[in-house]
Amino acid sequence: MCIRDRAPRWLSSRPTADQSKRAIEGAKNQERIWKLMTPDSSWGLTHPATFILLGAVVGLHYYNNYVDVTRPSDGGSDVQDGRTAKEMETEIEQVRKQSFEEAERRRRTASAR
Repeated sequence: MCIRDRAPRWLSSRPTADQSKRAIEGAKNQERIWKLMTPDSSWGLTHPATFILLGAVVGLHYYNNYVDVTRPSDGGSDVQDGRTAKEMETEIEQVRKQSFEEAERRRRTASAR
């Protein structure tokens, strides 16, 4: 008879049947969680989720096009302070005109010196 046969079970380097079963269950749980968290690794072109995603993309595309078509043409819904796009364009044109006039005045005074 060998010393190993007489040694207590907790001194053995081999796992017990219970430990093996727990390790196998743990590995199965990890695999199930991995497949749950990364579903696309097992998907193919004919997987039902592929068609669902394609339908969602097409549906959102048509929804966005519908919203763009029904939006007011002056862009008033995009303005945060209540001004329409035309009012903002005229204000921008006035600022450009004032800036140009100021630059011309400075150029004339600099050349006169």
